[in-house]
This record gives sequence, structure tokens and C-alpha cells, in this order.
Amino acid sequence: MASQENALLPILEKGIDLELLLSDLYVELSEDFPQDKDFWWSLALEEKNHAAFLKSGKEVFLPFDKFPMEVLPESLEATNKIINQVKKVIGYVKDKLVSREQVFNYAVYIEGSAGEAHYQTAMEKVADTKVLEIFQLLNESDKDHRKRLLAYMKENGIKVDEIMIEKLNTEK
Repeated sequence: MASQENALLPILEKGIDLELLLSDLYVELSEDFPQDKDFWWSLALEEKNHAAFLKSGKEVFLPFDKFPMEVLPESLEATNKIINQVKKVIGYVKDKLVSREQVFNYAVYIEGSAGEAHYQTAMEKVADTKVLEIFQLLNESDKDHRKRLLAYMKENGIKVDEIMIEKLNTEK
């Protein structure tokens, strides 16, 4: 096993778990909030694509120390934190404990979290390797989730709750 592979494998696997869990959340939201079904479904598919990109990178680039580390979360701790929060939100949605406004605000928080922001940053930066450039090209239309959430909220009169988002940012 290559040195990069040893160091990155746990974070990469958690990153894949996070993307799949986000897809599950967005599928759940598409079912529970029919007025936003197409929007949530689109995000669910994009998160599945993110997971597929990471899985492909794990198989193709990681064994050769060529995996673009900047697409991964910075730490297992940050990734575990957001995974736990996403699981809580899925539970709230299944138990019908959240409103449409709340789920959108949770999604804004999640997409801006340390667990997800890394991916967006990597997709926006000037690629310094051919592998990152390939990831960016393949992911061209599957980005800007936070910006798209905020735009959708504005277009549909859904209030952005900055206090809730800030509170989530400071939770342990």
C-alpha cells in the first residue's frame, strides 16, 4: 500500500459515506416535501455522483499516490461530526419534526460545513494537477450546492435562518 493510500484511506472512505448519506437525506426530503421534489432529487443524484467520483479515485488514483487530496474533508473528526448531524436531520425528517424552512436551513448548514465545503473549494480552484482537472471537468455541473440552495430559498420565499445556521456551526 502506498504512503498516501495509508494516510488518506480512512478519510476517503468517510468522505464516500458522507456523500451517500447526503444523497439519502435529499431523497428523503424529495419524498417528504413534494413541492420541492425535483430540487431535492437533483441534489440527491449529484451527491451520488460525488460518491462515485471518490470511489473511482480510490480505485484508480490512490494506489499510485495521485489522488487529489483537496477534494477530501480535512479530518475524520470533522467528517464524523457532519455525518452525525446528517443522521440527526434524517431522523427529524422521518419523524416529521422539522418544517420545510428548517430542512432548507439544515441543508445550507450541511453544504457549508467542513465536511462538504472542501469539495466545493477544490472544484473552484485552479487545478494544479491533471487529476484534479479531470475531477473538476467530470464534476462541472454537480457543484455550488450551498449557493443553489440559497437561490432556491430566495426564489421560493423560504427564510434563511442565520441564527439557526450559526448555532449549528458552534455545536459539538
